[in-house]
Amino acid sequence: MTKRSIFKWTMIGVVTLVISAIAIPYVWVLANEKPFDDRARALAPGKFVELTSGKLHYLWVEPAPENANDETIVMLHGLYLPNFVFKQNAEALAGAGYRVLLLDHFGHGFSDRPRENYDSVFFVREVSELLDAVGVDTPVYLAGQSMGGMIATHFATAHPERVKALLLMVPAGLRLTGSDDDFMSNTLRIPIIGDWVWTVVVRRLLLTPQPICETCGEGRLVGNFYLQS
Repeated sequence: MTKRSIFKWTMIGVVTLVISAIAIPYVWVLANEKPFDDRARALAPGKFVELTSGKLHYLWVEPAPENANDETIVMLHGLYLPNFVFKQNAEALAGAGYRVLLLDHFGHGFSDRPRENYDSVFFVREVSELLDAVGVDTPVYLAGQSMGGMIATHFATAHPERVKALLLMVPAGLRLTGSDDDFMSNTLRIPIIGDWVWTVVVRRLLLTPQPICETCGEGRLVGNFYLQS
């Protein structure tokens, strides 16, 4: 075998190994995805409503009838955790007489993952359609945490007649940002490359179980992030 042939077959072997190292983890992750179907939705604690963009998961936390003050609070969660981030808050507010409406934004928790542009118009429509669907026709107290703060602000701007008061908790936006040079967020936006990095690397990091917090006391989150992811 000539040196040229050896080099040729060596390069073919190297390229094959590189392609395999890239393709196999990606295919393996996708092959092991659990379908988001009615069986998965049966695990949800709340109800579902069909909106323009798909099925949205929501639930009410109700006050005792003798304590009800006829006021409604709608709580909008942020980017990383679904509605259970508010579980303890909702129970305390219900104890004070408020009806509390919790939801999983589209793309989160037990709600559908429509392939749409997740911008402020998308989320404002989501909240407006949900309020219509569950029969809330009076102004509400609207609370938003992180990304939910942005959604709450845009909703209040678009529908001021539907908002009695606005509460923002560490409000943020929708743009994905990374370090100071924004390398990670820019990488995730690159076609094909970004999809591979998210699927194989980032999602694995997000879904790696974290050690239980021994010092959180009563303030720890009540909910299973991994189940809903």
